[in-house]
Amino acid sequence: PYTPSHPDDEELDLPAASPLVDNGKYYRRGLLMHRLLQFLPADADITKKDSLIDSFLQKNAADMPPKFHRQIKTEILRILTDNKFKFIFGSGSRAEVPVMGEVDGRIVSAQIDRLVISKDKITVVDFKTNCPPAETTDKVPAAYKKQLAVYKQLIEKIYPGYPVETFILWTNSANLMKIA
Repeated sequence: PYTPSHPDDEELDLPAASPLVDNGKYYRRGLLMHRLLQFLPADADITKKDSLIDSFLQKNAADMPPKFHRQIKTEILRILTDNKFKFIFGSGSRAEVPVMGEVDGRIVSAQIDRLVISKDKITVVDFKTNCPPAETTDKVPAAYKKQLAVYKQLIEKIYPGYPVETFILWTNSANLMKIA
């Protein structure tokens, strides 16, 4: 099946890896950040979140330098403590939601970083952790737009009649950007 988060060869207009991490560890950084955003309790106080992040990084990235740990912790805490992102991590949201279906004649297997189901709309949020954020939607790589368009089509089939909005959450800048 087609996996939208892994672009086809013709879609390789993606930005270079993030300058925020040394030694080419950006994929690992992204995996760690996705896991933290998936499992950290949104309603825990800042001290508890801080402690949980430290424990997680010590267990899963003990070989990485303290600077690496500080960068991740700073980004995660900035996102999880900012009220404008509260709805993404609230009780109506689900993390790492698997979806499968047909879009444009292709079988698609995907995993949505965050799916928020409210009574009047569905919101799809994709975290981008490994690259510098786009400043405007016209600078978002086509592969990312295509990825979110596929997610939107899949979710519209599951929830017919509900409006579906898609966003990228650029973790480096804590910027939530509406894509469609």
